[in-house]
Amino acid sequence: TLFMKTQILSIFIISLLSSCEKINQIIEPKVEVLADQNLTYESKKDEFYGTDWLQTYDIHLPSNRSTTSTPIIILLHGGSWREGDKSFLTPFVEFIKNKKESWAVVNANYRLTFQKNISFKEQVEDISFLVKKLRKEAKRFDISTKIYIIGISSGGHLGMLYAYSDEGSKNIFAVGGIVPPTDLTSLEIRQGFLGIDIVSLIGKSYDNAKEDYEKASPYFQVNKKAPPTLFFHGGNDKVVPHEQGDLMAKKLKELKIKYEYILRPEQSHNWNEQTETLNKILSFGKENL
Repeated sequence: TLFMKTQILSIFIISLLSSCEKINQIIEPKVEVLADQNLTYESKKDEFYGTDWLQTYDIHLPSNRSTTSTPIIILLHGGSWREGDKSFLTPFVEFIKNKKESWAVVNANYRLTFQKNISFKEQVEDISFLVKKLRKEAKRFDISTKIYIIGISSGGHLGMLYAYSDEGSKNIFAVGGIVPPTDLTSLEIRQGFLGIDIVSLIGKSYDNAKEDYEKASPYFQVNKKAPPTLFFHGGNDKVVPHEQGDLMAKKLKELKIKYEYILRPEQSHNWNEQTETLNKILSFGKENL
């Protein structure tokens, strides 16, 4: 039943969050993402975009796809940059598929900081590798090169960080995050739940590498070329305080970047407003692709 599906989706989200060159700009007609009740999906699992065992993705291809009407939505899991798996976002994949809209859904893994010599730089590099792979394979998959990235928590942080880079601003048409850390220089977040994980992510303490903490923060990397941005924060979030979202919204407004900031006072890091959130994510994508 719809109620049971919603409950299962909520459990998966809570489990996940608790563990915490467009390279040459291509001009295309605006993508129309419409419902088709006869739509089915073909899935290709554990495709590689690199040589590491974690550089893999699943891609779910709609039966009515085409290079002009099927944009890509990339999903990035959370897990404090050190753990997590694309399987945690299976409920997100199923939700999008059940909407019967023509999205090519890419659910991706990336290298993690428990591995030797993996920092935010390598993780953002993974997103770059994945995006280039999808753009190169677009004709083979018969899908558009218009890409929308959505991540949860640390996945949202990495998606935004890539989207705000020079390469990302050319490749990504919209980006979004659910409870993403955006300013890793913040004393509050560095002294909180994610403190040790942030040091592992940067590879150095803040006192010895303030500049690297800024390079790893979407707040400091965003510029006027950034794509439209959607992000969600909770007023009761003790892991990623909503002030991270408040400051990000202020910065985007100053830069005149199109954005939507959704603050839910009752929500914690264990975000459980799943149906409303995913519907908003898809509507934002349709508006900006």
